[in-house]
Amino acid sequence: MNKIIGIALFVAGGFLLADGFNRQESIVGTASEVGTSVANAIDGGGRQPRHIMMMVGGSLLLIAGAAMTFRRNAV
Repeated sequence: MNKIIGIALFVAGGFLLADGFNRQESIVGTASEVGTSVANAIDGGGRQPRHIMMMVGGSLLLIAGAAMTFRRNAV
């Protein structure tokens, strides 16, 4: 059961990571980066564009999925 969940997390992480990279290179991603930079300059906040969060989340899911899938069970 853990291997199935691990594979599902791995696939979801790959999808999020790929989608984040695609969004980064698109016009929407560029506009998001510009808007975030302007907003952070105005109020000094620490915002991140959505594609950065997608890439971070995808990477974490990939790592968690790989750990669950390839982990050996202690006997």
